[in-house]
Amino acid sequence: MLDLLKRLLKIAIPAAILVVTVNDGGRYLQAQYELGNITRDAATASAEAYRRFGGDRTESWRAGEVLAEKFGATVYGFDVANERAHVWTRMPVTGMWVAPRAIAVIDKKPAETPIVVEMDDQALIQ
Repeated sequence: MLDLLKRLLKIAIPAAILVVTVNDGGRYLQAQYELGNITRDAATASAEAYRRFGGDRTESWRAGEVLAEKFGATVYGFDVANERAHVWTRMPVTGMWVAPRAIAVIDKKPAETPIVVEMDDQALIQ
């Protein structure tokens, strides 16, 4: 009986580690991909608003912010320079099992601290 239990543990522990690694890594990569699309669309919306409102930076920033917030991201930076609208965004990664807690312990932060991905992109003002 003890032999069977040892064999099961030798299989179950590496399998659990593999499942957690695949889940957490996949969630992180998925969040990066999604945020890339959101950021690109927010930059495009900002560039279009800048043109539509005759160079109004506030309206341009707001257009990108509204679009990003609709998909769960936050715009934390915005600039218009050299005929381009540049947008910086961030978004928390959801659905991770172990990585946020492990990183929080290492960084001596509260266990509920989420992992946040950040991205930036630009769109040409035409």
